[in-house]
Parts: sequence; C-alpha cells; structure tokens
Amino acid sequence: MSRAIAALLLLVATSVGALAQSLPVPSQWTSQDHSYLEFDQMVSSAEFVGDFVDHNPNFACANFMHKLSGFVHGAKVTFSVYWWQEGPAQCGETSWTGHVSGNTITAHWVHTVKGSPNTYGTDTFTRHR
Repeated sequence: MSRAIAALLLLVATSVGALAQSLPVPSQWTSQDHSYLEFDQMVSSAEFVGDFVDHNPNFACANFMHKLSGFVHGAKVTFSVYWWQEGPAQCGETSWTGHVSGNTITAHWVHTVKGSPNTYGTDTFTRHR
C-alpha cells in the first residue's frame, strides 16, 4: 500500500511541476506597444540577461537598445532596465514583475526617475521566437 501511495505522490508532484512554466532562454518578445524584449542567456540557474528597446515616442530613451537583467522562478519573472542616455535625458529605471503563460508574459511595471513621481503600468509581451 505504501508503494502505491508513494507512486501516486510522485505522479502528482511530476504533474504539478509540468504545469509550472519557466522562461524560455533565448527568446524574443514584443509588447502591446511594439517594444522589443530579448532574453539572451542564463547566467545562473535563475538569473538571466538580455536587451530591451522601448518604442514609446514620448519616452526620452526610446528606440535605443538597453541591457536588462532579471530572475526567473518557475513561471514568475522579474527584470529591470537601467535607462542611460547621453545628454540631458534622465531616464531612470523600469522594473517588471510578472508571469509566463505559454507564449505570453503579463507583467506590472514601475518606472522610477530620481526627483520625479513613479509611474506604473502593465505590459503584455507575446513571444515571437
């Protein structure tokens, strides 16, 4: 009887693990506003790096590729971009926290700039590679 219970527990644990999705690396994604996200490589079992291009025409640091770094744990993903632009643009940092579900990442973001109020929003990224 205990073998049957152990086998059943193993089957349930394996099934639950299969339901949790992780971030595919490398992969490329596009947001609802056509911003580009690329996860290039894993640097540890949970940490990754990549690139991000924001295509918002009202953003001073838009249309330039910026490095990102982040962490993944199962389906949960967090990543940040430190915006840097030569000249007077002070673009700060944007951090996303969300979940991977199939070919979609839904993530809430917060954008911080020293001396300015934070802005918040949600992005939906769709995987295309």
